Amino acid sequence: MVAVTWGVLIIVTEVTCPMTWLQNTLRTRGGEPELTMSFVDTYLRGVLFPADHEVAARVLVALVVALSWLGFASRSAHAAARVAAPAAERQRA
Repeated sequence: MVAVTWGVLIIVTEVTCPMTWLQNTLRTRGGEPELTMSFVDTYLRGVLFPADHEVAARVLVALVVALSWLGFASRSAHAAARVAAPAAERQRA
């Protein structure tokens, strides 16, 4: 849940990504200028997904994450029901 919260925070606010901060710190120590864009903008946009399809990529990732959480919740509910059913039968006996 912490990772999800952090991911949303980075996307909807101007919080600096830890990777950008780390890279800028190391670049400064090495005498290089800081990045003008974020780590993601510099190294991932246009590589992992086409830069002109960023909105579609974000929607797709959000959809995959949401579906995985729904699947997890469904499996957890079924597992809890399987555990509860034998316990209820033992109490009736």
